[in-house]
Formats: sequence, C-alpha cells, structure tokens
Amino acid sequence: MAVSLWLIWRAPSPLSGLTKKTWLVMLALNSAWSLLFFRAHSPGLALIDIGLYLVALSALIKLLSQQSRLAAWLQLPHLLWVSYAAVLNATIWLLNR
Repeated sequence: MAVSLWLIWRAPSPLSGLTKKTWLVMLALNSAWSLLFFRAHSPGLALIDIGLYLVALSALIKLLSQQSRLAAWLQLPHLLWVSYAAVLNATIWLLNR
C-alpha cells in the first residue's frame, strides 16, 4: 500500500489530489471496520462498511491505473485480502443473525 502511494506522491498528475482523497476515505473505512466489528460487535454494520471499503478500494485502483500501472497492480493483494475479509464478515453475520 505504501509503495503504491509513494509512486503517485513522487510523480504528481492532475488526478493525484483525488487519488490521495480516495486513499484517505479508504483508510477511514478500514479503521471504522475494525471498530465496528471488534469493538462494537456489530458484524452487520461492519459488513456495510467493508462493502463501502471495497468500492473505495476499487475506485482507488481505477485512479491509480490512470497514473501508474505498477501502483495499481500493487493494490491487487490488498483487494484480494479485503474481498476475503468481506466473505468472512458476511458469513459471520449470516450465522449470527
């Protein structure tokens, strides 16, 4: 994640401001998920949050791809991990409704 952002930071483009804002939204959603799932014990709200996180991450990857293909590809493991976490979250929510 850090290398991907660094690539954009050191080679600014007209989209770099929007990319950085999208990055911050994604990080906020990441932090909120942990609080909702672990602290609030609310897998339903955490599932909504992780869905928004996936949307923000997908938007980030699209923005990155327009600036640096390497930066976009470096987010692939992140996307796979968050997708896996979303499936686990959904399963826990379904089993505990």
